[in-house]
Amino acid sequence: MRCALMLLASLLYVLDAASQGTVRGTVRDASGRPVVAATVAAGAQRGTSTDDRGAYALELPAGRTTLTVSSVGYKTVKAEVDAARTPTQNFVLEEDAVTLNVVEVYAKSRSQQLRESAFAANAPDVKAQLSQLHDLNTLVGRTAGVKVREEGGVGSDFELSINGLSGNSIRYFMDGLPLATKGSGVSPANLPVNLIERVEIYKGVVPAYLGADALGGAINIITRREQRNYLDASYGIGSFHTHKADLFAQAVDRRTGIIVRPVAGFNFSKNDYRVRGVELWDEVAQEFRLTDRRRFHDDYLSALMQLEAGVSRRTWADELFVSASYSTTRKQLQTVS
Repeated sequence: MRCALMLLASLLYVLDAASQGTVRGTVRDASGRPVVAATVAAGAQRGTSTDDRGAYALELPAGRTTLTVSSVGYKTVKAEVDAARTPTQNFVLEEDAVTLNVVEVYAKSRSQQLRESAFAANAPDVKAQLSQLHDLNTLVGRTAGVKVREEGGVGSDFELSINGLSGNSIRYFMDGLPLATKGSGVSPANLPVNLIERVEIYKGVVPAYLGADALGGAINIITRREQRNYLDASYGIGSFHTHKADLFAQAVDRRTGIIVRPVAGFNFSKNDYRVRGVELWDEVAQEFRLTDRRRFHDDYLSALMQLEAGVSRRTWADELFVSASYSTTRKQLQTVS
């Protein structure tokens, strides 16, 4: 009896194996490249997917079966196979161009949000005008309600007024911190413009996070904060022995997330331009005479070096940077000869 049962089980196994077969093949595109992860299905119960070589293997019941091959970006292909007669079946898929509905994403830039806020503020974009700027005062002076009066050439004293208020009524910031923390030699007139992303100009009421008693307004200089490596260097030469050089770079370590930013700026000018209509005392005629004279002893030099290192976009802090900076200025007394 036991032998009969074993014989019956073996017979059923052989019959079941004879009723199935395996179909193998590859799935490629029109260029002959393998289509990875394509679905090869025989009805709803049997199916497999291609490997990184585009190959597949699928067990099928005896008789003719319809195989359906599909993949994203390709047209679906069907073929009838018989595992006993055609154990190999290859497929070639054609690309299927699908037109998706247009998706439009709208967002407001920080500059636009500031202009639409409750504060009377402007936020001119520095990037759009970078090629036309030689200093920050040029950009700020183009804003409605803001006037910049300079006394002379490069490095000369200037007065900035917002809606008629000037002097100590106006405060300067860089990334929300007082600009004075960068050193006495740093001012909007000699700050490298290629490190600036935008300028926030507040007229009257100043946001609380700036924490300043600025009755007339404030200027907050926002520096660039891209998360990438770059090097931005420039050098310019102008009239009256004027030289201007700027360097701004950033190195990002993708593994540790540490960011290093070196900044350097240099300005020099002799300011030996000719002044018209200067009153000089004539000892012979014993009277003042109008004449044109060239200025002398009016050299100006400013230098700024800064190194920042830190991390950003962490769960425990938006930004954490440690910086060291050095700045110096040399300004001679402006006279005429």
